[in-house]
Amino acid sequence: MADHIWVSTNGDWSSTSSWHDGAVPAAGDRALLLTGSQSVTAGLNQSAVDNLTVVLDEDYHGSVGSSGSPLQGGTGWTVALEARNAPEVHLDLGDSFEVHVLSTSANANALVLDGGGSSAKAYIRAAHTVTLAASLTLDELYLLTAAARARLLSGLTLGDAHVDGGLVFCDAAVTNIHMREGHWIHQGTNTHDVTMLEVHGGTFELAGCTGAVISVAKVFGGTVDARRDKTTKTITAAAVYPRGALLLDNGADTITATVTRIGGLVTGGSNVTVNETVPYLGLR
Repeated sequence: MADHIWVSTNGDWSSTSSWHDGAVPAAGDRALLLTGSQSVTAGLNQSAVDNLTVVLDEDYHGSVGSSGSPLQGGTGWTVALEARNAPEVHLDLGDSFEVHVLSTSANANALVLDGGGSSAKAYIRAAHTVTLAASLTLDELYLLTAAARARLLSGLTLGDAHVDGGLVFCDAAVTNIHMREGHWIHQGTNTHDVTMLEVHGGTFELAGCTGAVISVAKVFGGTVDARRDKTTKTITAAAVYPRGALLLDNGADTITATVTRIGGLVTGGSNVTVNETVPYLGLR
């Protein structure tokens, strides 16, 4: 493994003169963008290079790729970004990548992730905006703090989302969502289904999503709120526990199975049957 430091004056990733040791990063190496303001604008197709580690430091002031011309990586890339001074970073990565986001700029396209496949993971600790593109395939997404922000575009394939804080605007279907804190806004005009929703804290808000189906909702704590508009959303089965709240819109929200309430709060949903299974605390 070798470390290669970005010293480019021409913006070409594939040029030997762009790296301090005169060698272009290869499989198993580390590419370090530590200082300077020279953006990466050429030599962006690195899809034949596997198992590369890329580090963007907070003192790097350039952009990486652009909309329509991202930096393309091979299988097994690890990318670490403390990129508050990098205006835009556009990545199109192969299978088994890991992206660790410590900071981004405040631009709308501060970080855009595309590509992906099996075993692809993204960890967001702090970001103004991380955009998960429509053609991205991601196994796991983690929002780790209250400072994390993510935007999920329609068409994205996402397996598991783990939310410990932050804010998500989601226009996509998701297999499993696990929330402990934070605010998830499930929106858009297409059918953006969720197979399993588990809420232990924070707020999961159904805002729009005409025809969206949540197959199973388990509200252990926090709130599932479907009251923003009058579009029809369907929860196939729901269970609410003592610290949870399920807020429905009369007549617009449908639960096709009985709500099991062990406790907590269920409001609205005049067409919904609530089955009280055990003694509980809370109001209906």
